[in-house]
Amino acid sequence: MTRCQEGGRRAGEFLAPITQEAMDARNAALNTPAAVAAMLQQGHDISAAITLEDYPSLIAAAATAPANGGSPIRTG
Repeated sequence: MTRCQEGGRRAGEFLAPITQEAMDARNAALNTPAAVAAMLQQGHDISAAITLEDYPSLIAAAATAPANGGSPIRTG
C-alpha cells in the first residue's frame, strides 16, 4: 500500500507542478508520444506488480454482513 501511495504522490507532483520550469517539462513530456507511452507502461508495470493477500476469514465475514453495512440485529 505504501508503495502505491508513493506512486500516487509522484504522479500528483508531476501533474500539478509548482514551478514554471516543472510545468514546461510536464507539458513537453505530455506532448511527446514516446514519453506518454513510457509513462503508461510504467504505470501498468507498477500496478501489475501489486500482490493482494487473500484473507478468507474476512471474505467469509463480509458475505454474512448485512447489505446496508450495519451490524446484524441481535435478538434475545
